[in-house]
Amino acid sequence: MSEANRGFAHEASRFLEWKDFEQFAESYLEEMSFETQRDVRLKVDGRRWQIDVIGVKGELLVCMDCKHWAPPMSPSRFKNPEAHQAEATRLYAGKLAKEKNSKVTSLPMILTIFEVPQKFSERAVIVDVQKLPSMLQDLTPYTPDMPFHIVGPEDGENPIRHSEMPDPK
Repeated sequence: MSEANRGFAHEASRFLEWKDFEQFAESYLEEMSFETQRDVRLKVDGRRWQIDVIGVKGELLVCMDCKHWAPPMSPSRFKNPEAHQAEATRLYAGKLAKEKNSKVTSLPMILTIFEVPQKFSERAVIVDVQKLPSMLQDLTPYTPDMPFHIVGPEDGENPIRHSEMPDPK
């Protein structure tokens, strides 16, 4: 973490094993005052789901899938992980909202070691370790253009994201 804090997150993380990479991600969340948990498992409708790292700060839930992949990485490589992470995040957010009896704004995230050409999708945010600290520092449940999903009294997607969209007429 000391190397990462000096701006060498990419270099520091590339020598980690996948399990250490998850711990590395968890440490970033903790430094940004998130309550964290690793290797979260759910069973819903007979199917098992796993989330590498979760972070909770207030009503904000970040669910990370840590991909310890080496380049080349094309956007097509992320299609299935995006959908899987979005669904796992939605299910966990629903469970958390029921437990807390309050609104949860969740963000599915795929964390990579290397920079990828595509940063955001409609399903999940894709971020490399070098950009993770600045993204987490500025992240709020109302950050525009993020694929947030709200569970609880105001179920739906990020209201800021849609309020800025032009009228389809």
